[in-house]
Amino acid sequence: TRPLVCFHFISYEGVYRLHFYRSTPHDEMLVIEERVILLVPKGAVSFSQRYTPDVYCRHFVLNFHQNEHLRLLTPLVKETRLKSGEIKWEVFKKDLIEELHPFRKEYLREFTRNHPQIFNQFRQQAKNQMNSITDDQLEDEPGFSIEEFVDYLKDRLTAIVPGTNTANLYHTHIMGILEYLFYPNLVCPVKEQEIDEGRKRIDISFENAAKSGFFYNLHSVKQIPCSYIFVECKNYSRDITRSCLKTLH
Repeated sequence: TRPLVCFHFISYEGVYRLHFYRSTPHDEMLVIEERVILLVPKGAVSFSQRYTPDVYCRHFVLNFHQNEHLRLLTPLVKETRLKSGEIKWEVFKKDLIEELHPFRKEYLREFTRNHPQIFNQFRQQAKNQMNSITDDQLEDEPGFSIEEFVDYLKDRLTAIVPGTNTANLYHTHIMGILEYLFYPNLVCPVKEQEIDEGRKRIDISFENAAKSGFFYNLHSVKQIPCSYIFVECKNYSRDITRSCLKTLH
């Protein structure tokens, strides 16, 4: 927690009233305004209602039981005659619910233990239908103003003095700006990524998580392998020379 906070909050004393509380010998909790805060990458968060116990039970667990009762021709199988005269055999979910009470946590836990393949199917389908939380959803939070946030980024950027003494501050701020601009296409930024067995470093590297658009088309259409997107940023007051960009070659 401490390295992550120090990485993103350049200066927080007197603003966040932030301190750390050591919960175990191996971990620390972040506390802001007397509240314990857990930092979670927004790329791993979703507001989707597709990954819930109710969906799992209604569309996977009950479907499994329907097929099993039809296969074994149990008393729950009902005969229905269609208008065409054809006979249809089916098992109604309401009958299964009355018999099994399957929405209980204990029941779902035991069912998943006995039939892990059903849960894997549910998880895979939910994964394909879920998307990471968007910036628009975050901007809807009370008290957040996108105009004030952008002004803050601009003011801090212009306040950084050019030169090697502020290079680290400049890299971190540029990384935050790029992460905001390109999320969710580019995620998980790493500053000063080592390459060539540590002999060189890339200023900023992003994971390419795009599912459409330019960064997605690089590998899907242009056939250019690019699992990562590299960025060089220099806090110089002079022109950039070719040697400054050699790590990108």
